[in-house]
Amino acid sequence: MQGRVFWGRIGRAMPNVYVLLVLAITLLWPAPGHGQVYFDFDHAVYHTCYDGDTCMMSLPGIHPLFGDHIPVRLAGIDTPEMKGHCEREKQLARQARDLVRSALSGAGAIHLRKASRDKYFRIDARVMADGQDLSDVLMMQGLAVPYDGGTKTKDWCVEAGGEASGLLGGGGP
Repeated sequence: MQGRVFWGRIGRAMPNVYVLLVLAITLLWPAPGHGQVYFDFDHAVYHTCYDGDTCMMSLPGIHPLFGDHIPVRLAGIDTPEMKGHCEREKQLARQARDLVRSALSGAGAIHLRKASRDKYFRIDARVMADGQDLSDVLMMQGLAVPYDGGTKTKDWCVEAGGEASGLLGGGGP
């Protein structure tokens, strides 16, 4: 009964609060099909890449708290992991990382397209180096597979011919 008395007093003291709350929720709630908001950033500054799909960049003009040395994930792909399950995966991871590092360090212009936050609060974006989408470049080189953020399905330890190698594959006589 105490809760009802408390809320009743609040309701009488501030009758417009409920109206404002409903109005704010209505205006701020995304419309169906428009839940994701994307941004484009021009002239990103490259610092380094941890692996083939995660780099560190700065976004000029954005407050340093949000735009200085932030992790950027290349959208739409998954690359081999640096701490992979086998030597083959680790080697492919280094190749992917080195390709992206080379493209970004030599780029005259780096742009982030369709940028949003991913589930780990990184920037998830199409990374363009001198007009080339690095996600597409990695997939064409066989160093990335399409990825939508769900379960990873690629076994990088299995060679194209179907043979496993390294620690998980046995690789023995």
